[in-house]
Amino acid sequence: MAFCQVCAEQDWHWKYRKLAQKSCAGCGRPVWSEVRLIWVDRLDGYEAAPVTCCEQCAHKVRLAAARTKRRDTRGTHECQGCGETFEPTRMDAKFCSGACKQKAYRDQRYG
Repeated sequence: MAFCQVCAEQDWHWKYRKLAQKSCAGCGRPVWSEVRLIWVDRLDGYEAAPVTCCEQCAHKVRLAAARTKRRDTRGTHECQGCGETFEPTRMDAKFCSGACKQKAYRDQRYG
């Protein structure tokens, strides 16, 4: 749970909690939050959970994490047109650009 400065001071037992001021991972607004740790498989250990100020920012952070995970899963491919290595935007991408795709088509069709 995250609090702004005013709400943290109004909470009668805020002094007894271990609150730390951090920036919201979604919008950057300063909030007071308890430090939470989450298990991360790729690190084989714990790391601090992202702090967010509201559900909209939490949703934004979850979407960004999912995008990063998908990008890392795709890895890199070799272009079938020019042979260069590229980072695909989809799992089934075979060409690095539309120009390489068109050139491969023309070479196959007329070559």
